[in-house]
Amino acid sequence: MANDSDIIVLKRELEDYKQRTDLAIRYTFDLLMTGDLSNQQRLMINQIKDSLSDK
Repeated sequence: MANDSDIIVLKRELEDYKQRTDLAIRYTFDLLMTGDLSNQQRLMINQIKDSLSDK
């Protein structure tokens, strides 16, 4: 059975993981935006990026 300190450590690790994945998602979409894209493609990428950031 997990004790409080185990739960605190797990929560901290999950928060760190979420921050790293959020950063990776933003970086990936920023890299996509450096390509030769139409305005519509840029808008779609930004909308997807925003929807993922909201979660």
